[in-house]
This record gives sequence, C-alpha cells and structure tokens, in this order.
Amino acid sequence: MIRVLLADDHAMFRLGIRRILSTEDGIEVVGEVGDGLDVFGFLADNEVDVLVLDLSLPGLSGLQILGRIGDEAPRVSVVVLTMYPEDHFAASLIRQGAGAYISKSSSPDELVKAIRVVADGGIYLTSKLRAIEERGTSGSRPHERLSPRETQVFMSLIGGKTVSETAAEIDLAVSTVSTVVSRIKDKLGAGSVADLVLYAHRVGLLD
Repeated sequence: MIRVLLADDHAMFRLGIRRILSTEDGIEVVGEVGDGLDVFGFLADNEVDVLVLDLSLPGLSGLQILGRIGDEAPRVSVVVLTMYPEDHFAASLIRQGAGAYISKSSSPDELVKAIRVVADGGIYLTSKLRAIEERGTSGSRPHERLSPRETQVFMSLIGGKTVSETAAEIDLAVSTVSTVVSRIKDKLGAGSVADLVLYAHRVGLLD
C-alpha cells in the first residue's frame, strides 16, 4: 500500500484529490494538511511514502519543504502538484529532489502514474517535460536559471508578499533577501518588484 500525504492550502482541492486516489488500488491517503508548518509534524508521527506537495503553502512554502525533506524525512518521495506548467520550474525542482512535477491542469491519471513511479524510487517525467528535455530548452528562459533560493524569493514576491514578509517567511534577514532580490532583478532585467510581477504575467506564471 502506498501511503500518501496531501499538502495543499485549498480544502476542496484536497478533497478532490482524495476522492480520485480512493478509487485506486494500492494507494491510501493517510492525511492532509493545509499549512506547510504541519507537514513535518505529520511525517514525524505517521508512516508516509509519498508527499503530494503544492508549492504555494502558508507557513512553510513547498520549496522550503522540498529543501528540507531530504534531511528530515529521506524515506518520503515528493510529487510536486502545482498550478505552474512543467516548463516553468519542473527541471529545477526535480534537480532539487522532487520525484515528479505535475501541473494541476494535468489529467488525474498523470498524478496516479507519478505517485506509483516515485513510490518505487523512480523519477516521473510527463510527456511535456520529456519533450522539453529532449529539445534542450529547459533553462532557456531567465527565471528557469534562478538558483533555488532565488526561485523561492521570486515566487514569494510574485505571490504578493513584500520583501519583509518574504524574509519572515523563509527566516532570513531582510538585508539578505534584499540582496537576493537584487540578483533576481539583474537576471530578469527588472528594475523593481513591480517589473518582476509584470515579467511573471508575461511568461505565464501568473494569470
């Protein structure tokens, strides 16, 4: 039996995923959390094989969780399930330890396949991501070349948080985050945080 923990801040979405997985043989949803701060507490007290992880979580972001899980819960495989399409952050997050990266626009079958593959210790690539890798286009756009820390700060800023709020969220000094923001602006050719948001809209990261 593959034991799954759902981490997403939308209760109705978690319910939908739970219902989808409940029809699958050999997969059991053993818990769900809506706040990133609750993920490691649950993992410490329960047996989990696969964490289905949204990137946009309150308390502790999906990127922070992914960065820590190798040390704190190495037995748990991660399927990132997010609103961002595969060509935005997938390759980077798989390099950081995710076993799969699935867009929320994908079919339920894609998620089920990913869970089964990563539970067996594999890496699951969607057909779209395989095509991107074969073309060698991954990392061709500026935001795809951001470091994990820069990606974390960038996603926080385009999600509407200020530099101070971002610093508090990821437990860094405001001055440190400001330095990271400066590097992001340089890489994306932006003069301000507003320009970063405009960039995110232009490349399809935001609706």
